[in-house]
Amino acid sequence: MKLALASIAAACALTACAPARMPGVFAGGDGAWRDSTAWRDGKAEKCVYAATRGIYGLPRSYRAIAYTNVERYDAATTNKSDGGGREVFKHHWSETIPTENYDYRFSTCSYSDAQSLAALKLTVGTQEDCGASFKQIWLAGDEFVYWDSVYFPGAGVRSGSLGTAQGIHFLDAFPLLLRDYDFAAKPTLELSVVRSQKSTRQAPFEPELARVSYVAPERLRLSFGELDTHHLRAELPGESFDYWFAAQASAPWMHVLVQHGDSNGVRYELVEQTRTAYWERP
Repeated sequence: MKLALASIAAACALTACAPARMPGVFAGGDGAWRDSTAWRDGKAEKCVYAATRGIYGLPRSYRAIAYTNVERYDAATTNKSDGGGREVFKHHWSETIPTENYDYRFSTCSYSDAQSLAALKLTVGTQEDCGASFKQIWLAGDEFVYWDSVYFPGAGVRSGSLGTAQGIHFLDAFPLLLRDYDFAAKPTLELSVVRSQKSTRQAPFEPELARVSYVAPERLRLSFGELDTHHLRAELPGESFDYWFAAQASAPWMHVLVQHGDSNGVRYELVEQTRTAYWERP
């Protein structure tokens, strides 16, 4: 699908009105963190973050949990396979955010190819006492198709196709995708990105140009001690997103997201990282 004229104009501003060109394919680093045997131990990485998100115009403090594990993906059902299929990273954020009268709940799950981290599927569900919304975009053949249902007036149900899947990434999967950034070469990347769907309201599915750049190596002081990190910044028209990833590629850190902040007031800071089979019951 062609970008809207407004998106093209904004992208021009990001590139100082350089000659128009297509965003590049994501080129990662050496993949050492992806190849760690820790991902094949039958457990998931569970990361707990001290988080802040603005709702009703006020910053809300809560705990966000991100689960990441390797599993097999069934392209026909676009879900976990009972056996065989494509090896993928499943990356799921579970967030419950208290407000004065009731909680907001966000479930954000992405599937990415385990070797290339190419996007395969994104599912976002939101619930609060006024209603529920659901968004999904998935690979069907060689294109991305989408569907959503949003309860707000004037929204309702939408469906459509992006016309291609080549080179498209999900902003909601950046905490996983950018773990694979080439921290040695420090390239500036231009990527075709679907904006975050983590909202109770409709969000655009049409891809826009994002610029990802290396900011600096930084040593952060966290609740559990100090940690060396790499600071990256992603810029889309009207928004910016900062990510700090652990500098260590080997287990247990494996370039995990340590800290995040954006121009909308969202903040995450890692407070706990464990490996667990969280789906098992006593």
